[in-house]
Amino acid sequence: MSRSRMHVGFALKSPETRKACAAFEEVAAALDMFDTLPVPVLEALRDHVADQAKDEIGPRAEFMRAFATYLEGR
Repeated sequence: MSRSRMHVGFALKSPETRKACAAFEEVAAALDMFDTLPVPVLEALRDHVADQAKDEIGPRAEFMRAFATYLEGR
C-alpha cells in the first residue's frame, strides 16, 4: 500500500471527507433514479441543464454541460 493513501478510519474523522462521501452517494442515487424516468422527462431535464450552463463558465458550468451530455445518452 502506498504511503500517500489515507486509512479509512483517519479519513472519516474529517468532516470534509464525510461530506464528500455523502455527496458521492447522493450522485450515485440520482444516477440510479434517472434509469427509472421516461425519455421525455430526461430530454426536458437535459434541455434545462444545457440552457442553464449555456452562458456560464467555470467548473460548475463544465459539470452541467457534462451532465447534459450524460442525459443525452440515456
